Amino acid sequence: MSSGMQNIGKDINKFVDNYLKHNKGENYLKIFNQVKSNKVFNSIKEKSTITKKSITFDKFKTLASKL
Repeated sequence: MSSGMQNIGKDINKFVDNYLKHNKGENYLKIFNQVKSNKVFNSIKEKSTITKKSITFDKFKTLASKL
């Protein structure tokens, strides 16, 4: 790897480190929570089966009111 490419890698690492530490670590927590949410969602998606079912609007209102 050339010297220039190594410097780019170091610069990128420095940029990422500064970004994650910014706002007292809030950027880190934001990214962490996004990754965690994506993993949970993908796990649920893999283990779920979605089937379409037609219902009337009144039935929908009844089901929605139970939430």
